[in-house]
Amino acid sequence: MGVVTSLKQQARNSERVNVFIDDEFRLGLTKELAARLRIGQELSDRQIEELLHQEQFEVAYRRALRQISRRPHTTEEIRMKLHRKQAPARVIEMVIERLQVAKLLDDHSFAQAWVENQQSFRPRGHKALRVELRKKGIENEIIDAVLEDFDDKEAAYRAAAKATSRYRSLPPEIGERRLLAYLARRGFSYSLCRKVVDAALKDALVSEEESEVDK
Repeated sequence: MGVVTSLKQQARNSERVNVFIDDEFRLGLTKELAARLRIGQELSDRQIEELLHQEQFEVAYRRALRQISRRPHTTEEIRMKLHRKQAPARVIEMVIERLQVAKLLDDHSFAQAWVENQQSFRPRGHKALRVELRKKGIENEIIDAVLEDFDDKEAAYRAAAKATSRYRSLPPEIGERRLLAYLARRGFSYSLCRKVVDAALKDALVSEEESEVDK
């Protein structure tokens, strides 16, 4: 049991308040939590512990919101970032639950949007996408659902179309070898890479012949 003897705004952060109990600093709170207290109020050890828990939750929740406002995150990414900030495990899971209920944290939506973004700007194969999603902490069931209708062949042709122009000025054998390596790094199988490269080179040759005719 103790008595609140002082509530002082922190000098470096006007949004936080230092709480003194029996003339000794006991804990720092957000202004919202501190507003529930008054000078002379008696607090039991359990009430003080609950205030501390609420404070930890508020700090962790706001930190998570800041992260999400910058870019979408997976559940595991938020969990690890809060862990690195030394938030208690119980608090972390409460924050995650709050965010999920508010639809601010949704691994399925994240995975779907991420795959679509990758295929628009950096096309890659099914296996490469699966590896990257696992690194982000996405569960296998979600990955399976998101990649269920994924077309490796279409993705490979899109990747080749984006990369072919950078190799056109090279000698044919070197350009072909580099395009093959580029597609392999994007996670496509060798047999598919071979088919796509052959088709890309054929298309490039046809384009050049048409250009000559137009002249």
